Amino acid sequence: MRWTKTKKSIENLICEKLKKRLKINATKYNTSLGEQRRIWITLDNKEIFNASSAHFLHAHDKLWEEIRNKTSNPFPDCLYECFPELVGKVSDFDYSMEILEQRNIFNVDRVYEKLVEYSNLSTQVSQLNFKSETLVLLVPFKTKYIY
Repeated sequence: MRWTKTKKSIENLICEKLKKRLKINATKYNTSLGEQRRIWITLDNKEIFNASSAHFLHAHDKLWEEIRNKTSNPFPDCLYECFPELVGKVSDFDYSMEILEQRNIFNVDRVYEKLVEYSNLSTQVSQLNFKSETLVLLVPFKTKYIY
């Protein structure tokens, strides 16, 4: 689905009180390293959510450096040793994604997929509800809440 259609679908689900205050943005940068993408959300022109491919890849590399510094065990045993709380909860190949999401670092491709899923939900289910200015928008980005 094209970004403009996804964005419009999501914006149609935002309550009237926030329609002019909440903005969802996406962009692509072409660099010497290849295409870099970013999705961010602002409320009253202040960024409240950011998913950047460059930031995610940098954090991913730092995570694996952190793991290598803690243990010399091979994959996937190194993950079990460093993050025992995730054993049996996620597949071996989703460990790093889950750890980074717990640190509020998101893969921009995954965020986009979840935004598309969210925009396809029925209006009754996905209508955003706000109570005394409490923002409940970011719940859809956490994979465990969307599945």
